[in-house]
Amino acid sequence: MPIAFKLNSHSTNAQFSEAHNARKIEPDYLLKKEHRLTNFHTQKITPENYTQKATKIYKEKVGQKLHPKTQLFHEAILVFGAKELEQLYPKYIDKNFLHKELHERAQAYAQHLHEKYGFEILSIHTHCDEGHITKSHPMATEKPHYNIHTHILLGNVNYSTGRTCRRKMTKKNLSEEQTKVAETFNQYGFERGIKDKKKVGLEHKEFKAVAQETAPLIQKIKILENNLSAANKEIEMLKKSTESHLSSKIQPDNNFLSVSTENEVLKAKIKEIEGQNKAFVEKMKELEGKLSQELTRKETRFLDPSLREKTKEDLISEIGSLRLKIEMLQEINGDYVAKVEQKVAENKARFDALTKIFLELPREVKRMGLKQAFEEFQNQSQKI
Repeated sequence: MPIAFKLNSHSTNAQFSEAHNARKIEPDYLLKKEHRLTNFHTQKITPENYTQKATKIYKEKVGQKLHPKTQLFHEAILVFGAKELEQLYPKYIDKNFLHKELHERAQAYAQHLHEKYGFEILSIHTHCDEGHITKSHPMATEKPHYNIHTHILLGNVNYSTGRTCRRKMTKKNLSEEQTKVAETFNQYGFERGIKDKKKVGLEHKEFKAVAQETAPLIQKIKILENNLSAANKEIEMLKKSTESHLSSKIQPDNNFLSVSTENEVLKAKIKEIEGQNKAFVEKMKELEGKLSQELTRKETRFLDPSLREKTKEDLISEIGSLRLKIEMLQEINGDYVAKVEQKVAENKARFDALTKIFLELPREVKRMGLKQAFEEFQNQSQKI
């Protein structure tokens, strides 16, 4: 497999992405700890600090405020061919030595992007802890197959001019970058993908099977996004409903039951979405393992008309983008779960407080009379 290059617009939360790339947030699809190799990180400026600096420079250089919809971040992704890596490993005492060299070459390539197009370099992360495991038979030793790749986070506003950089790049430039990446890593045996898309492809039966598996995965991403959106709406509805219950005239038996039921529903929703994510990630890992083997075979074109122009290089890049999408969804889902758990905790605290007041009501009736005790009960419940 040749080295694959992809330049993506970073429409997701750059802070979450940076935390993931720096492994401050650890995804659940990593190799087992005994198989993970050393990751390499170069951090120049955080997304938060870059946003502040770029906004200030844009106003100084251009004379107007930066538009809120300006795409501030782009990410270059380099994926190193497994076949070439397997040929290189025997030449090194430690695989980490090779990965360190690849990271340093990635730094050189990032500098090229800065010098040619003006992108500011925010961070470079080379991941060596992902991949899949194979066993020749059930009792055999596990053999890890590594998915070595580099994320280069780029700032789109140039410090010197205040202008955005990506808008000047053409399709020809992107094609030239495929060549430049191959040249940067040529000493390690990595080659550029074939330019003429019509000349190559996998065997049509193989590629058709892969395409049939990929399409449902894309659809599942859309479904998962819709589910998350619906769940967030449920949170807002729960919040409004709970506040309405607590500020209205209290009917303890019905309100307590409602709050408790809503909590249980939310807990069930959390488990359901976690299960969907886990199954989805497992499916993607299975597909990536299959692709890593099939993409080394003889090539031809897709039968599916919508995919007929795809090469293995395109497919690798798209699968890489799918993985990033899943990672972002997992991060968003984690945030969602935290919000729900916080809301459940708040509801439980309110429930406990109301229960305590309610249980004390008979004693207060005896002490101060029914009317005064009920008024006091209402005043206390409204404060919770």
